[in-house]
Amino acid sequence: MTQSFAVAVKWIIRNPENQYLVLFKSNEDDVNPNDFDIPWWRINRWEKLEDALHREIKEETWLEIKIEKISNSRWLIKWDMHLTWTTFLTYCKNRNNITLSHEHNWFRRKTKNEILDWDFPSRLKDEFTKI
Repeated sequence: MTQSFAVAVKWIIRNPENQYLVLFKSNEDDVNPNDFDIPWWRINRWEKLEDALHREIKEETWLEIKIEKISNSRWLIKWDMHLTWTTFLTYCKNRNNITLSHEHNWFRRKTKNEILDWDFPSRLKDEFTKI
């Protein structure tokens, strides 16, 4: 069996009110469609993690962010794919200027406690326990 490998970046976006951006993925998404998640994407070959992060945030939300720290690093093997990712905690000043790509239907801003207390997927809650 041939195994594929991929590297991804995820990002947690915090605004000045200490609320975090949670996205609802469209049915077009190839991983966990029609479900909540934080933004993420696989990086291009030879691309720096930070460059991929800024590029993808711009493509998916049109937000400009500042990287605060790495909050998590994990890996997963599912079917024939070995995926590793790094999650960044980021800060966004332009709170009201979100324009979503076709990959997401809508978004919510929630505090960390709201995210941990609500009925969000465990993979999403896990990211917030690390910050």
